[in-house]
Amino acid sequence: MLESERWKKRYEGPERRKGKDPVLHSISVLGAVSWILMIPVFFLIDRARPEVETFIERWQGIVIDPNWDAETFRYAVFLLVIIMVLSAIGLFLSSLRSKRKTDSIRLNLVVVFGLAFVGTAYYLGRFVFS
Repeated sequence: MLESERWKKRYEGPERRKGKDPVLHSISVLGAVSWILMIPVFFLIDRARPEVETFIERWQGIVIDPNWDAETFRYAVFLLVIIMVLSAIGLFLSSLRSKRKTDSIRLNLVVVFGLAFVGTAYYLGRFVFS
């Protein structure tokens, strides 16, 4: 019997899973924690971004700092790295668990990993390697 035939025989048939096992539960928890940690990241990035100069400031001659607050952005990047690690662990566990055709990878983990990766890459390109 070929390996693929054994795999089909082993994983096709009636659903034997009774509910959420500990691995599936931990994948859900990792996804939820990643999104919960993303909320302070949005606030930190909002606080770190430069102020926008409006007509009133220009008219009154008020000088606005056009630079990012690197210290606040560093805290956001620290959280982004934690989010990337948590979502990568969740994606790894999800890939280990998906053995059937009906099993799918968690889209929310992919999205949160992508957002964290883009934010970290932006920080590295803007503040570290520039």
